[in-house]
Amino acid sequence: WMDYLQRGLEPTVHNALDTTPVVIIEGARASGKTTMCARIAEQRGFRDTVDLTDPALRSLAQADPVRFVGGLQTPAFIDEAQLVGGITLGVKAALDGGTTPGRFLLTGSARLGRGVLGGSDPLAGRVQRLRLTPFAQAEIERLPTSRLTHLLESPDLTATSFSETRDRTVRRAQTGGLPTMSGVLQGRRRTVPEQEFQAYVEGVLHR
Repeated sequence: WMDYLQRGLEPTVHNALDTTPVVIIEGARASGKTTMCARIAEQRGFRDTVDLTDPALRSLAQADPVRFVGGLQTPAFIDEAQLVGGITLGVKAALDGGTTPGRFLLTGSARLGRGVLGGSDPLAGRVQRLRLTPFAQAEIERLPTSRLTHLLESPDLTATSFSETRDRTVRRAQTGGLPTMSGVLQGRRRTVPEQEFQAYVEGVLHR
């Protein structure tokens, strides 16, 4: 999985940090945002790392986002930034003193900070937003083309071979593309029970 990140989005994040003051990594929960960004922060020698799932830190940030972000040593990594609605306003205030590239790296499952200024983005012109998506099946199986392309270009698409392909396709659909749920992190191939997917969906959507 880390090899996939190194070949995929990770170099793009490094390039973005070299040229832009703020980089925001968006994507589905459990897609690997925190793991990738923590690795990047370590590689680049970030001075502060903040996890807003920590209730005490989140309470401080919610009380005064501008003061909270202003107290961080940069470059800083703020994980789960969507948990504090005004965090991007705090980042904007911190940037008013200078727009040096690579000052903030944020992760968020939501479209972070899009609506805090009447629908406009307070970081417009100072941010690159990148999306970390779950694995494609071709990436999991290290194929040079997609499974669909491979299937359509197969010269021996007989009824028997199609039936076998269909069975494998069903197993792949059941496994999915989220690293922690598909077992890719451990180099395993397993079918995730339906109950595990159900728990994941309920955990994401429950309010």
